[in-house]
Amino acid sequence: MKHQVAATMPKCFENWCRRFDDLFSRQVQRQSFRMYLGGLLGESDRKNLAQIAGNTVEGSYNK
Repeated sequence: MKHQVAATMPKCFENWCRRFDDLFSRQVQRQSFRMYLGGLLGESDRKNLAQIAGNTVEGSYNK
């Protein structure tokens, strides 16, 4: 992830997400959490994983 989701979200988004970093053992899990949450909060008519991944730059549902 090239931080496109984080770059488009307010600074408080990253600060809030950091509170959950210790729950994930790998960096890719932390990044996926941010992409998923950003997709839920973003503007999309459909809120499923495939649609969120399609709307996220360099996101993939099949990771």
